[in-house]
Amino acid sequence: MMDTKFVKDVQMAGWSIQAVSEDAVIGKCPSAGCNLHAQLQPGAAIPAVDPGCRRNPIDAKIKTYDDIRRAFRKRRENLLLTIRELEEVAGLEPDLLAKVERDGTKKIPNVQTLLDWAGALGFELALRPVPMTPLALRTIVETRDKSAARTKRMTLETGAAEKKQIQNDNWRHTTCI
Repeated sequence: MMDTKFVKDVQMAGWSIQAVSEDAVIGKCPSAGCNLHAQLQPGAAIPAVDPGCRRNPIDAKIKTYDDIRRAFRKRRENLLLTIRELEEVAGLEPDLLAKVERDGTKKIPNVQTLLDWAGALGFELALRPVPMTPLALRTIVETRDKSAARTKRMTLETGAAEKKQIQNDNWRHTTCI
């Protein structure tokens, strides 16, 4: 049985948790460009990873919508673009950015609009593993006894989704000729 404290210790040593089984944790080095993975087992020494976490220094941490809104507005202003010009470049409805970019706004765009807005400004949104919360780690550890059933279920669901996509693709090819 995996111990939550061990998983926390792996994370505290600087590893990004990739997977947890009943007897091991798969950790990945979080440094930019490093593809090192390690299978770490309870009772064994946990090697430390690069303490500097050489991440790209131009990355900006985003914790709230307000952070991303300010970064996007600053970028637009640095590029000397008006809101209307940016809406046109991004293919967005007129006045949408005026509503979502202003200070104190209650309007938050959907994910696709956010991606279009970012792309028009020359940004891409990327997901990077970071330390998980103690509750997430504990939940992962406590559910390892269900991993076989969940793996089977997820395999079946993935297979069904792929089969449906293939059917949709075949339908498009036969009906659009």
